Amino acid sequence: MAALLLLLCVFSCVRFACAGEEAKSPDKPGALPGYHPAGMAMWDAWHIDHDGKAHMRYLQRHINGAVRSKIEEDSLGHAVASDLLRWTERPLALAPGPAGALDDMQPWTGSLVKHEGLFYLFYTMRNKADNGARQRIGLATSRDLDHWERH
Repeated sequence: MAALLLLLCVFSCVRFACAGEEAKSPDKPGALPGYHPAGMAMWDAWHIDHDGKAHMRYLQRHINGAVRSKIEEDSLGHAVASDLLRWTERPLALAPGPAGALDDMQPWTGSLVKHEGLFYLFYTMRNKADNGARQRIGLATSRDLDHWERH
């Protein structure tokens, strides 16, 4: 499964980077196959295997005509698949932190590892005080990949 996850990650990043706007939206003719959160374009995906399922985290942005909230656009997305083909969108992986926090603008791209039963999410923090100009490394931990605690 690890090799398949690596291939999926590379394909996800290359597909987004090389595609025109029409290919980023599954609603439009000529769209490339693969997972797309409803109403969002996605990129910078990273994956981890847990209990026989692939968990994907990704950055996301509204596509034209999207009715999703601003908080969703500024949060890390989360999807799960048991076959790497049929993905189910899960609740947001990590939303912006509280006002004044180093990630109150948005959590950004990162990586995910598991060690001794605990998941560690390392991510780029961006804050409103400097309009996201300075990026810092954040850490959040989880036991179930759905509920995260910032450190």
